[in-house]
Amino acid sequence: MGSVAFLIRRLTATVVVVDDGVATGSTARACLSRLEASDADRVVLAVPVGPPDTITALEEQADQVVCLEIPTGFRGVGQLYRDFTQVSDEEAMDYLEQ
Repeated sequence: MGSVAFLIRRLTATVVVVDDGVATGSTARACLSRLEASDADRVVLAVPVGPPDTITALEEQADQVVCLEIPTGFRGVGQLYRDFTQVSDEEAMDYLEQ
């Protein structure tokens, strides 16, 4: 978290927060709250799926929320994925380094 805080202090442009989907939105809300204290000019949240009430709540925190699917019968983020296998931190870092 220290490196994230370091980066946030230096952000002054548009920041795009990407998540694999939101259910309750608690992780996205925590991230957006942290960014509210930064000097970012604009904060955009981009997610592929989320329930209507969560997306509405997140729209109050971000300058823009882009969500591809907002199903009324939302049961979970994984319902719209063919494969929702969890990725380890190490795998994620390897992908980012590529």
